[in-house]
Amino acid sequence: MSEYYTKTQNDAQATVIGQRIKTNTQASTVKTRYESNGNTNVFTDAEKSKLAGLEDSKYRGLFASVASIPLTGNGAGFYADVDLGVGSDVVRYIWDVTDSQWTQQSGAVTAETPSTIKTKYEANADTNVFSDTHKAKLENISDASDISAFTAALDAALA
Repeated sequence: MSEYYTKTQNDAQATVIGQRIKTNTQASTVKTRYESNGNTNVFTDAEKSKLAGLEDSKYRGLFASVASIPLTGNGAGFYADVDLGVGSDVVRYIWDVTDSQWTQQSGAVTAETPSTIKTKYEANADTNVFSDTHKAKLENISDASDISAFTAALDAALA
């Protein structure tokens, strides 16, 4: 059996529904409910400001030749890589602001070795180096789990 509502009842229901929709779709309500979910990755206003203040990337990309690197829109700090193909190392070019051209980066990058890392690390104060001598000394300490020889010697000394 169907129920029929009067106009007054329908209007009252519509008013209640409208108020609930209005309340639940207000920006502050939606924001709170959205951010209560996990992994929404919402940025705060402070984070947005920090991101807005970051400098754009100055890396122009990887190119097949120096001639293919764009000559427009460059400024101080811009750089690009050039790979001439198989058997050729990638070369880094930097934008020369005064000459308005790409210049091959000079200088060599050398790989760190365990020896160079150790030297740099130990050059710092208070690094508390654990040397081979320290290691050998620790290895020569007898196991303290068997103290019977110690207690026997102590008992003999006290007797």
